[in-house]
Amino acid sequence: MKFRSSIFSSEAVRSVNMPRDWWATIVLLSVLLVGAELAARFVLAPIGNHLWAYDSTALSRSFEWYRHLSENEATPTVVVIGDSTGARNFDPESFAESSSIDSVYSLARAGNFPRALQSNTLPLLENGQAPEIVILLQWPGSLRDDPRTDQIEAGAVSSILEARLTGRFMVTDYFHVARLFRARSYLVSYWLRDEDLLQPPQGNGFSPFIPPVGADPANANPIVIPTDSTEFSDKRRQVIRELMAVAEQRDFKLIVIVGPYRSGKKYAVANAHLEWLRTLEAEACENLVVVDAREVDGIGPGDFRDNAHLFINGANRFSSHLGELVADIRETNSGANPNCAK
Repeated sequence: MKFRSSIFSSEAVRSVNMPRDWWATIVLLSVLLVGAELAARFVLAPIGNHLWAYDSTALSRSFEWYRHLSENEATPTVVVIGDSTGARNFDPESFAESSSIDSVYSLARAGNFPRALQSNTLPLLENGQAPEIVILLQWPGSLRDDPRTDQIEAGAVSSILEARLTGRFMVTDYFHVARLFRARSYLVSYWLRDEDLLQPPQGNGFSPFIPPVGADPANANPIVIPTDSTEFSDKRRQVIRELMAVAEQRDFKLIVIVGPYRSGKKYAVANAHLEWLRTLEAEACENLVVVDAREVDGIGPGDFRDNAHLFINGANRFSSHLGELVADIRETNSGANPNCAK
């Protein structure tokens, strides 16, 4: 007696004698799936491969506008990266006025801590036309392993971009139908409202804090010195080293700012972070400059919204001060690096 070797063998399949309407249904479904994929590719073509991949529209348009500039050889001379201390405290207009550098752009966004910086900012700096100067403004506390830090950072990390960076398989990389839901707002903007998908962010990325009406700086909250842990994460610190490597490879100057704090030089986390940065500065020499801006003339306790974020007038003064410093560094091209070990 002859037995079939498998229920999936050709003999077994032929013995089933599948009805003709079943075959018609399979063919119809295949045609519909292929048609849906082709239609999705058509409607998503103007949106591109990156714009839809962010979890926040504000993040996507800011980062993708920079990508547009760099890929069209219109990269700003100075690009600021980092978290909310960059987005809130850095005013490109005030910086440009004091530095006489007209082309200034801020990629700094709230929650853009090291992991997010690695995921959505470093790849932008690795491709396209490189800027002349990159300024990093980041809260030192973000370099610690902390549940609150992770929670804030998660809002600035794109799962799609992070997966691409690590080489993980994503259905959306192969099937455009799977992108439709995430891209829905852009589809409406482009196809129904005829709006430009790529637009420069307001204020070139500056998102200032406005003080309450009638606020009196003389009655500012008393200075409270934070007692946070100064135990930093080696993995998070490694992102700064990766940024340094990109600066060396692409030949732009990296300026890391330890920004102003209401508690000034009494903030132990900033002090420890600055000390570590100085060791990196000695190693890097020409490509890395560390600037201590924990205390800036003309900025007092009343200029702060909290320990690390300035109101708009304080941000204007801080940015003007920073512009003068960067203009000096740029003019001398010495890097203002007295600690260089080479």
